[in-house]
Amino acid sequence: AESVIEDEDLAAESVIEDEDLAAESVIEDEDLAAESANLEDLSLEESAPPQEEETVAQVENDSFKEDGSESEDQEKLDSVEEEPVKEKFDSTDKPENDIFGYFTTKETMKIINVIFNQDSLDFVNTLESIAECSNEDEADQIIKDVFLSYRVNSVGKEAVLLKEKIEQFFRDKEF
Repeated sequence: AESVIEDEDLAAESVIEDEDLAAESVIEDEDLAAESANLEDLSLEESAPPQEEETVAQVENDSFKEDGSESEDQEKLDSVEEEPVKEKFDSTDKPENDIFGYFTTKETMKIINVIFNQDSLDFVNTLESIAECSNEDEADQIIKDVFLSYRVNSVGKEAVLLKEKIEQFFRDKEF
């Protein structure tokens, strides 16, 4: 009885192995078929004539009539005249004074570190406010407020440098 059971187990295992082999064979056949189809597609693409060359030739031919003269569309394109570009700035306008141009990078960094407590955004906003002032007295008031809020000695090296640059800006602005 045991040998019958063993024979049945062996037969079942054999059937399972045969099914696995058959499935693998089907998968391999499908892979080969797919590769073959890809190779056929590639050979078809290589033998196909390039489409771009025909399109370019068609475009070139379309711009001329049968008698060799240009088409109406081409004539319209050729007849369009370019308008002269207007200058953005009139030569009589004064160039705008840039207050930031009065400071070297080294001076700017020292002023930001010492006076503005490393707040570069406040430095930029302050100089922009000063540049918008109509006179030097308004700018002096802004500087005094900055010195007061940051508790800066107004006779310190960087404070004097900042005031001198602003004075120079307003002297140049008057002309």
